[in-house]
Amino acid sequence: MNEGRVAQVIGAVVDVEFDKELPAILKRIETGSARRPAKGIPPINITLEVASHLGDNKCRTIAMQTTDGVVRGMKISTPAQR
Repeated sequence: MNEGRVAQVIGAVVDVEFDKELPAILKRIETGSARRPAKGIPPINITLEVASHLGDNKCRTIAMQTTDGVVRGMKISTPAQR
């Protein structure tokens, strides 16, 4: 499983930076955070689809859900192949 982090969020477009190899174009990657009821924050689980490779270990993705709550530095993971 390859891990990365959110570099930039512009609406439904999310740029992601990886330390290792970039996922292939049209592959699914996921981000999320746990629920924090004390602060009134619901859980965040978002599926992203890789649209292009930008270079410098970054790729541009399109979110399949709303990106409300997604911030720079959030962890990204590539799900295991089935």
